[in-house]
Amino acid sequence: MGMKEVIIISFSIIVSIIAVLISSMGSYIAFKNYMLNAAPSLVFKRLSINYIGNVTVEMKNIGKGLCSKTFIILETQDGDVIISQPVMDIAYKDVCEKRIGWESKLRGVKYNNIYAFTMDANGNYFSFQMDKGMLESSESHLIEFDGRMQSANYIGVISWKRRLKLEALMKKARTSCNTYSDYKKEQ
Repeated sequence: MGMKEVIIISFSIIVSIIAVLISSMGSYIAFKNYMLNAAPSLVFKRLSINYIGNVTVEMKNIGKGLCSKTFIILETQDGDVIISQPVMDIAYKDVCEKRIGWESKLRGVKYNNIYAFTMDANGNYFSFQMDKGMLESSESHLIEFDGRMQSANYIGVISWKRRLKLEALMKKARTSCNTYSDYKKEQ
């Protein structure tokens, strides 16, 4: 093998690496374009917790995509996890209110986190965590920006960890019988 063949092989390897980098950038740009133009984006508008334990969460879809199925996940300071009945088909600019009324489990409970875990019409998963200011009934949401809905697919390490965490919370709620179907059986 002569010097000329080694240079040609090295050049073709460099061109292949550059082609892979360019196609990766194209995929990333296409995903970001989807997130901007066609993905759902839920925001929490209001949270109310009354004295007997009913939790009401009001959400609005400000993204252009459809949230085909959305769960509200309540994580308490005691370590319990409670999943709401799914909310179906939240379209663009729709406001929906979800009441989680499980008085025997929710009376006097302090919440650590409240999540929305949703799937769009294309099968992509997204999650959103409620701002701590809304949980603590402070006015921090008036002086700070809220978090945004984030991807929870298996693409990327951070979104993969986010999805695994939410799936673990949902599994914990199912094994400890803290789902909406368990609530209906109790009634």
